[in-house]
Amino acid sequence: MLTAAEEVARRRGGLRSGLCVLREQHRGWRDTLAACLPLLRALGNVARQAEAARRVSFDQTPLRAFARLPERLQLKQWAAMEAVLAELRREKLPALREARDAVGARLVRLLALEGAGAAAAQPPYEPFPAWADLLAGLLDAEALYHAVYLEARLLLFSLSYRDLAGVQAAPQAWERIMQHGQRRDRLEETLLKAAFFLEDTPTDT
Repeated sequence: MLTAAEEVARRRGGLRSGLCVLREQHRGWRDTLAACLPLLRALGNVARQAEAARRVSFDQTPLRAFARLPERLQLKQWAAMEAVLAELRREKLPALREARDAVGARLVRLLALEGAGAAAAQPPYEPFPAWADLLAGLLDAEALYHAVYLEARLLLFSLSYRDLAGVQAAPQAWERIMQHGQRRDRLEETLLKAAFFLEDTPTDT
């Protein structure tokens, strides 16, 4: 059976390691969110071009000799939008889902670590002083990841080349999703506090 000092040292090491992994996962989540924005801006640009082309009266220009030009141009623009949407839905969205799930899995491991510590330590057992705050921050972060992922998924699957106005507005909508996450995201603050209390927690009793 571990002594209280050994148990504290074991749990502190496990928490430090787990939080380092969580920090990297959080950065990956934010990078994936940010990586979608250039694609959505490119998508919006194609939609604006399609909107402009739709307003052109080709029969009143020198291009009237090319009777099928408007149709071919429209098909090309639709195909370009579909290609970008496919990349967002098939590559970027699964990456966001994986990041969301990774945070949840890491949280479960941290909970299991603390629970095992409480069961194995010799009495009297005392949790880390900031454990409750740390846990609350992690739970908030996990809830935020689920909410932001759902918003992102709903937006991406609502877009269609048939709704040019919606596609043009997509970059601004995505920026709002990113701002939503940053405004309510407590994970950075939680990780910073955790680093302090892990360093300050004594290893002996």
